This record gives sequence, structure tokens and C-alpha cells, in this order.
Amino acid sequence: MTSFPSATESQIGHIGARQTRVEDAALLRGLDCYADDAAIPPGQGAIRLSI
Repeated sequence: MTSFPSATESQIGHIGARQTRVEDAALLRGLDCYADDAAIPPGQGAIRLSI
């Protein structure tokens, strides 16, 4: 099972730090899409996410 860092551990060094964006390459090449671009069938206007 994956353990997640505590809130203070994850905040140290990330605020204001430069981050590499990994989604841009796929979007620019047309290999990916934004969630808003997905076609939603009639009657399927809502989803439920359980975490």
C-alpha cells in the first residue's frame, strides 16, 4: 500500500517552486484531452467519485 506524506512534508519546498508539467506533451500531440472535451451521453450529466 502506498503511504502519503503528511501535510507539512508535502508543503515543504513546493510552494513557489517550479514544477515540470507532464500533461502538455500529450495534449499538444493530440494524444490526450481535457475532461471537458469528453462526449457525455444524454442522461449521464453527473458522476460520483469515491475516494
